[in-house]
Amino acid sequence: MGFRLATLLRESGEAVVILDLPSNARKVQAAGFPFRPCDIRDPEDLRGAFDGVAAVVHLAAVLLAREDAALLEAVNHLGTANVLRESGNAGIRLVP
Repeated sequence: MGFRLATLLRESGEAVVILDLPSNARKVQAAGFPFRPCDIRDPEDLRGAFDGVAAVVHLAAVLLAREDAALLEAVNHLGTANVLRESGNAGIRLVP
């Protein structure tokens, strides 16, 4: 879903930068997107990531790890909270 949305945004003239785990760098760069390595579970990785950005689209999630409750909590809940906090720090308003 993320690559499809990023592609649509780029095709509509928007500048897109993808933040993702370092292990995904080649895939992102091969698709022609600027890449910033980031783990949303770590607030320090996000610090300053959204400065000067007009919008943030957060699609990071763990979907197929039901047996790993700690990973689900860390990415889906804590990671999302970190993204929202840093977006707010950068002055990006939340759009429901």
